[in-house]
Amino acid sequence: MIGVSVRRKVESEAMSAVVTQMRALAVRSDVDAKVAEAVSLRDAKRIEEIVREVSGAPEAVEKRTEAIVSIVGHHFALNSVVIGAVYVLESLDPGVAGKLARKILSDPPSDEREMVRAAAIRALVESGTLAQEDLPHVARSLNSNLSYVRFACQRALRGLNGANRKALEQLVASSQDPGMEPLKLFVRALEPEARPQAEIPKPPTVPAKPSAEELAARRALKGAAAARRIADERIKRIQEVSERKAKEARSEPTGSRAVTPATPTGEAVSGPTARVEVQDGRPAGLADNEALSRLSALRDPALASLALDGLRTMMTLAVKPDEFAAAAAEVAHRFGIDRARAHADRTLWFLSHPDFCRHEGLLELSRALFS
Repeated sequence: MIGVSVRRKVESEAMSAVVTQMRALAVRSDVDAKVAEAVSLRDAKRIEEIVREVSGAPEAVEKRTEAIVSIVGHHFALNSVVIGAVYVLESLDPGVAGKLARKILSDPPSDEREMVRAAAIRALVESGTLAQEDLPHVARSLNSNLSYVRFACQRALRGLNGANRKALEQLVASSQDPGMEPLKLFVRALEPEARPQAEIPKPPTVPAKPSAEELAARRALKGAAAARRIADERIKRIQEVSERKAKEARSEPTGSRAVTPATPTGEAVSGPTARVEVQDGRPAGLADNEALSRLSALRDPALASLALDGLRTMMTLAVKPDEFAAAAAEVAHRFGIDRARAHADRTLWFLSHPDFCRHEGLLELSRALFS
């Protein structure tokens, strides 16, 4: 009996080893199959999905980054694919992300690749692998005539701290290139890093947190101000429509057609569901005022000049909660709450992620969009 038990144990262990090996081969085959599928496609959305699937595969980081770089090499002209790959590689291996960024930035700048170059310069600055040969890329991006590239570079430089901040300062200070002078001035003007917590004296008193009543009053004031702005805009548009119709009526021969009476100036529309046209042609309901006011703090001035397609791309490909929340807030303010809600699946993905579920910006975004 003992011999039979030992034999069964050995057979079980051998079978387990075979199963493990087969699973490993299946994983490798799955990653390779996904790369082959991505190479054969021209559907950017599906290729982006494959890049994300490869990034989350239970394979070695080297294998995954190699696969993603291969996909990007075959679809380097597809902006959204390249941007998504840069974001994914940053989380997998910042060094590889930096190499891809250098390749992107070596091409001549163009309006069509503005978002791609912005993602690349940010990844390069934040990669922790900056070298002297990278400084010309940084200097050109810092003063780029492509606004989003310029803002992305400035923001990345301001966000550096610790060893990366010191490395940047040393590289810039040691450069003898006269063309680096604007970059040197910018780095010298950066705010000094915060001192360690132990060196910061404790304040004599800790201000009390605002009560629920105070917070409610602040939200009410913001909502009232937003409602007044919308009402003023409606009155202005009604006046413009009235004047235009009156002008058209005066310019046509008598009796040529019936003249529709113009809406009286200042006419109000009752009811909470009244809708008006505000900036960018976006319809906004008066009921959305409070939600928009809550999202104001999440907006980023660097996104003010970005078109709707660019903001949608950011929301779809964002892997950092701050960037996603800022893009969603910008869409809600400029193009309507409903268009921001259209990305509810990405919002829920962030909130279900263990690293981001307590992120205050995401929680505020969720409250504004869905409460």
